[in-house]
Amino acid sequence: MWRYEAGSKNTLLGQPMTLNVNAYLTNWNDVQVFNKLPCTYYFTHNAGKIRSEGVELETSVKLTRHASIGLNAAYNHAYARDAVITGIAAQNIPAGARTPCAPRVAASVSASYRIALTGSDAIALAASYAYKGRSCTNFAAAQGSYAEIPSSNTLNATVTYLTRGIEVGLFGANLTNGNKVSDVTTNSIAIQPGDTLFMARPRTVGLRVKSRF
Repeated sequence: MWRYEAGSKNTLLGQPMTLNVNAYLTNWNDVQVFNKLPCTYYFTHNAGKIRSEGVELETSVKLTRHASIGLNAAYNHAYARDAVITGIAAQNIPAGARTPCAPRVAASVSASYRIALTGSDAIALAASYAYKGRSCTNFAAAQGSYAEIPSSNTLNATVTYLTRGIEVGLFGANLTNGNKVSDVTTNSIAIQPGDTLFMARPRTVGLRVKSRF
């Protein structure tokens, strides 16, 4: 694997803002791929060639002494550089096919605010929203184990009370309670139809207590 990167890390506006930008190119040779013989026997061999091109952005801004926002974003174009010919045409990997489990776009935004109370006591508010684009489980739709993993988004938030080294926080994860598929295993047994879906945790609300000593 050869990876080439160029980027810049910056502080702007007299320190309250950071801006990091990175571009990369990765060439990966001898990637493990499945090959299926006409007799239906599978084996794994190092025949794939993948190229990944993308950019990453990371920034945070301190709006006031107690408030800040942040943004992370990434674009990744990962694909097969050359075709891989197997024993069965349907299992061939065409040149230019998208790399499995590699979403094109991923991004998140966060915000936090701290409310000062008497003494060292404070209330901390935080929220984050994350988005991940769709991806697939194999290179080509003709391949038997191909399935699409849909895009997803997640909203989280916390409210924390801090006092004398003790933190008491109310948190909420996946507040929109969306049905988010994180992975798919296709079913190859005809008498038992239906794929296996791996789901993200549903809406979860809870209480955390943390002590520092």
